[in-house]
Amino acid sequence: QAVFSGSKGRPARRALKCSGVRRSAFRQRVPSGRAAHFSCALAKRAQQRPPQALTLVARGMSLRLAVFDFDQTLSSCHLFHALIGGADGGGIRLPPPFAGTERGQLSRLAELDELPEYKDTGFSIVAFGGLERLARLTSFLEELRHADVECVVCSRGMAAAIRRTLDRVGLLDYFSQVIARATTTQPTDYDNSLPPHLPAIEDLCYLSTSSSPKCGASKGRVVGQLLRERG
Repeated sequence: QAVFSGSKGRPARRALKCSGVRRSAFRQRVPSGRAAHFSCALAKRAQQRPPQALTLVARGMSLRLAVFDFDQTLSSCHLFHALIGGADGGGIRLPPPFAGTERGQLSRLAELDELPEYKDTGFSIVAFGGLERLARLTSFLEELRHADVECVVCSRGMAAAIRRTLDRVGLLDYFSQVIARATTTQPTDYDNSLPPHLPAIEDLCYLSTSSSPKCGASKGRVVGQLLRERG
């Protein structure tokens, strides 16, 4: 599903397939010069091609801002659910222990990188569906950059894990902001027993600060605020 916000930030919803959209039909249905908030709840397969809809907008219209969900949109798995041991990890089931806080998830991601099944490539590449999908996604974001489209991540997941995972695959610099959560109501035993020296010092830069933008209950409000800030 793609959500396109008008000039006053009121979302107009359009159900679009992630591929096979004719540009002529697309132009008729989407106002030009707007922001796009893109999420794809059906993008669950690890080798899912990156969405083509926004590429059509970037080529055919004066798009200025693209706001992406993270789980199963940029990533191919549901990273937040996988890390907390939820039922739907989007094709990835991680072994315990599970983590729900920023510090706990950063520490757990570093541990996952050392597991035999992820050691060759690192867990982050697996979370993005492998090298082939990652290459297509990078090309897609590069196209938006060349079109002077500002890209923002807006997610209900934990911000630190999102920043680290994006950075490990070379995508973090494509986004001006990661707007996500810094606190959780679901700390685990792993979180509560985490030693003070964890996460590792090289991962501390991913932790949110008091000035980091936060995602509340409504992503639509975040998109509206981003539009107002940009006139």
